[in-house]
Amino acid sequence: MSALNLEAMPKRFWVGPLGVHDDDWLTIWAFLNNRSKSAQAASLISFRIRERKAAIEEMLNYTAERMGISPDDLRRQILRKEISPGDLELPDE
Repeated sequence: MSALNLEAMPKRFWVGPLGVHDDDWLTIWAFLNNRSKSAQAASLISFRIRERKAAIEEMLNYTAERMGISPDDLRRQILRKEISPGDLELPDE
């Protein structure tokens, strides 16, 4: 994998508003962990990504195979923003 480019990494990204119930529970959870809501949400997202990594990788492998390219090539195209979800053209079977 290439070196980590911190300059290119966004500092923040926007997430749509939570419902009242979820926002209340996130506020409580963050308070109990002595964190800001943003820090608590970031921790939750990171945990969930690590938890689902195998399934995400399986989806990547399947999609790459259907496109006739290697998973590494697809990963590179996604991370370099050379492809978008609308660009996925799967061959007819």
